[in-house]
Amino acid sequence: MTKQEFLKLLENQIEFVFKDKNLLYTAFVHPSYANDCGVQSYDRLEHLGDSIIDLCITDFLYSHKKNYNPQQLTEKRKQIVSKPPLSRAADILELGKFVLVSKKQVINEKIKSDVFEALTAAIYLDSKKLHGLSKINAWLLKNLDKEIKDALSDKIELLDKYTVDE
Repeated sequence: MTKQEFLKLLENQIEFVFKDKNLLYTAFVHPSYANDCGVQSYDRLEHLGDSIIDLCITDFLYSHKKNYNPQQLTEKRKQIVSKPPLSRAADILELGKFVLVSKKQVINEKIKSDVFEALTAAIYLDSKKLHGLSKINAWLLKNLDKEIKDALSDKIELLDKYTVDE
């Protein structure tokens, strides 16, 4: 499979078409593969993605749980923005099958969580000029819908409230 075919398949999987395909590619390059092949890994994207997810989820909780104090907001955010829920979201999207790793590396929960964060940053960077945070916010709320509902234990309809016109 060519790199172009790989990226097209990945775009179909995540339901987002990139203008800058290099961002998408880099979001799936594990450091072990980067070292073996001399390409950039997802580490920097992961760092940015972590902050973006924190911001979007904190904003959502702040807006929808007006009765929560700061400690409650922090606790709920931690339940949603941590390795296990992000890894589960990556599993639902089947991101693990796209991660580029060295032959010895096993794709585990941490790697799947890291890739979800890196992909979040890649989508943000690719769409920020036209959409600011709105596009990534809608994508995150869609893909973390189950985790948010589980953490809040109520029936918030996220998908209806957060859609962005193309």
